[in-house]
Amino acid sequence: MSIFVPIALFGWPLLVLALFSVMSAPRAVGWAFVGAWLFLPMAGYPIPGLPDYTKTSVAGYSALLGMAVFRPALLMAVRPKWIDIPVVVLCLVPMASSVTNGLGIYDGLASVVGSVATYGVPYVCGRAVYRGWADLSELARVFVLGGLIYVPLCLFEVRMSPQLHNMVYGFSQHSFGQTVRGGGWRPMVFMQHGLAVGLWMAVSSIAGYWMWRQGVLRQFFGVKGGWQVLLLVGTTVLCKSTGATGLMVLIIGLLELGRLVGGRWILLGLLLSSPLFLAGRIAGVWDGRFLVDMSSKNLSADRAGSLEFRLDNEDILMAKAMQQPVFGWGGWGRNRVFNDEGRDITITDGMWIIVLGVNGVVGLAAFYGTILGGAVVWVWRMKRELWGPENAAGVALMCVTAVYAIDCVPNAMLNPVFLLVGAAMVGASSFGGSTATPVIPFVPSKRLTSRGLAGGVARAEPLSGRSAIE
Repeated sequence: MSIFVPIALFGWPLLVLALFSVMSAPRAVGWAFVGAWLFLPMAGYPIPGLPDYTKTSVAGYSALLGMAVFRPALLMAVRPKWIDIPVVVLCLVPMASSVTNGLGIYDGLASVVGSVATYGVPYVCGRAVYRGWADLSELARVFVLGGLIYVPLCLFEVRMSPQLHNMVYGFSQHSFGQTVRGGGWRPMVFMQHGLAVGLWMAVSSIAGYWMWRQGVLRQFFGVKGGWQVLLLVGTTVLCKSTGATGLMVLIIGLLELGRLVGGRWILLGLLLSSPLFLAGRIAGVWDGRFLVDMSSKNLSADRAGSLEFRLDNEDILMAKAMQQPVFGWGGWGRNRVFNDEGRDITITDGMWIIVLGVNGVVGLAAFYGTILGGAVVWVWRMKRELWGPENAAGVALMCVTAVYAIDCVPNAMLNPVFLLVGAAMVGASSFGGSTATPVIPFVPSKRLTSRGLAGGVARAEPLSGRSAIE
């Protein structure tokens, strides 16, 4: 481990403070989270009585510090609403899980503190800062720029093998054997796994594509929007993550369909697809084996076998979870299944099965409600011009939350950036749905200020910075 590990982790809050001093709050918060996730090391330092100091926690702590110093009015203006119930439950359910399993109040309090750091802090940041069209545009633009910045890093590792984390921070963050894919390399850059990089590039591509398609994607160092999207999409394919690439293609197709036929049902169906699938799995309506058949016919026998292995393990873990269905088994590995010799016989791949086993149905519902609730309400409240350029950023970020919710079915890669986006959609929907993003004439060549776009909306603090239409 090199000296750059503590420099990066403990220096990040200072950099974020500098960002707040020169940027609008929506842009600074976006880069506080996205920049941390893209570049900080997969390492951490223990803090007695508190969650470890890692790239996950430092992103939220830094953003909160920046708002407290430079934008305290934003934090003070947050008012709880019914739409915030899922994250409150998600933060408090560990107490119920600990108490109902006899683990005690102290264990419950420690678990609650961990949940607040993991879920609550990113949520508060997004809830406080992102409120309307201009704010969502800033966040969507950060996603696109973050993807473009990762393009050369991904291409380097596709060619030279995943080495950047080891070169900069002195150690490899994951098993090197899992980077071999399709006769080449699957990049990891500074994330925990190649699948995380593939997911990131896919959501950046989706956001970039839709904003370009609606004519609101600005040039980046002279590179026009169409070329930006081509770079993002091409790099996503080269990341060799079949699931992420498939989701990217599927959602781009759904967006084009929505552009042709209009209506909210396409977006609502996309948002609700993962929770409905999981509800069916838990209720025994379907076992997911149809996905194995699809993989065998359309992909390969190896991929189908891998999926079947995951489903078999999920069935075992789900049977254990249903012995404590409401609040789960709590921590300390009590959700796992062991044989008579005390050996763990299961593998937990999906985030959903982990949350179900640890915090039960209540925790799982709160988890998906936190990620998707704001986007569902935003789509439902948007009465006009849902598919127009005025709401391009909102639709793009809505798709980002849907992709992450779907990815949490097969994979367990907790990412505070996606929690921030979910909270941003809550913030936007809380300011009146369509009234938070007023319908205005779309004039691509005219510079529009965020204050002008947010005219007539009750706000705690006027927005600053430029809009995404330039």
